[in-house]
Amino acid sequence: MAEARLASAAAEDGVHAVAHTVGRAPVGAPGAPTPAGDPGVSAARTPAGDPGRSAAPTIAEALTAARSLLEAAGCASPRLDAELLLAEVLGVGRERLLLDAGRPLGEADRDRFWSLVARRRRREPVAYILGRRHFRALTLAVDRRALIPRPESELLVEVGLELPTGASVIDVGTGSGAIALALFSERPDLIVGACDVSAGAIALARENARDLRAPIRLWVADLLKDAPALARARGPGADAVLANLPYVPLGDRLMPDVGCYEPALALRGGGDGLDVIRRLIASCAQSAWPSLLALEIDPRQAQTVAGLLADAGFAQVQLRRDLASRERVVVGRRGAALSWGCGPRPAGDGRSRVDERPPGHERPQGDERSACHGRPARAGGVRDERRKSRSQGVAGMSGASHDPRGWPA
Repeated sequence: MAEARLASAAAEDGVHAVAHTVGRAPVGAPGAPTPAGDPGVSAARTPAGDPGRSAAPTIAEALTAARSLLEAAGCASPRLDAELLLAEVLGVGRERLLLDAGRPLGEADRDRFWSLVARRRRREPVAYILGRRHFRALTLAVDRRALIPRPESELLVEVGLELPTGASVIDVGTGSGAIALALFSERPDLIVGACDVSAGAIALARENARDLRAPIRLWVADLLKDAPALARARGPGADAVLANLPYVPLGDRLMPDVGCYEPALALRGGGDGLDVIRRLIASCAQSAWPSLLALEIDPRQAQTVAGLLADAGFAQVQLRRDLASRERVVVGRRGAALSWGCGPRPAGDGRSRVDERPPGHERPQGDERSACHGRPARAGGVRDERRKSRSQGVAGMSGASHDPRGWPA
């Protein structure tokens, strides 16, 4: 607690020092307005003649000051964060901030900008501050009811894109609905459903589905309990299950952006992080469905989860790597899924997404091991150059490290 108070005091000193360089004191400095209900911001007043109120700052000056404050607060991408917040205030794209760098900020815009910077200084994720997050081609509403979608979860979407025409799929632990909605958007032939144990998360997913006019089925459930028959001709359940479940071990340290703001229910997975994943695999082992199960995991858990899938009767197990070349998704296949190909090619695209590797990133020969003996097969290379560019473009919006759960890489 003492350390927290010292850090807070040091941060406030930083606000005061920077205030005089930008023409008006930021929120938290003497003379600045205090956001309603914000206990971490000083309500002190500026004495008459304070030079902090002498002139209106320009866009460039405000960004420089905000960047210094956010860097001092430990934010991983202070420049990007400051630009996203000011662009939001002004209702413009980030490129306009450069083009209009010398434009003075009006008083209302200054006040709102500093209030957003104050929230980010307390490490609230930028996505929560803005209330939205981009995921693949979608813009989703996000708030503290669910995890912020990360680029790594696009690997699960890509597994779904490989399903055969008309297949049914359930997104378990859907959160904001990102995976299910992306699948429906890119493969409308699929029968898509999604569930979450959190009623709040399902409410958020329904809001996103309504905004995107996506008639996917959503329900509150603990894993696959009471799952509906999405494709009655195939019997109960679904052909495939994609799941981004809690997988952070209890002893792991989380970055403040994650641990202090995102829902613990969606993060912590027990002592070794695999409690919920084990329950889902066990449930699938006792049922004839799904034929395909794909799980996002901590790379440290990859071999353990691959073994659990093999022991549960999934004859073919594959590990897929994220953009940092870490084993991030484990895919198990059995029954009908063993004969599935890579699914239909997306309309207007001359090739399957599984083959979308830029030059120099082709799958290395011999990198996949035979799955006939239950050994994992690794997918080599970068699967989609467009996914990489999207990841780089929004990495700063989570306010956390590139790792989706925020622990040190």
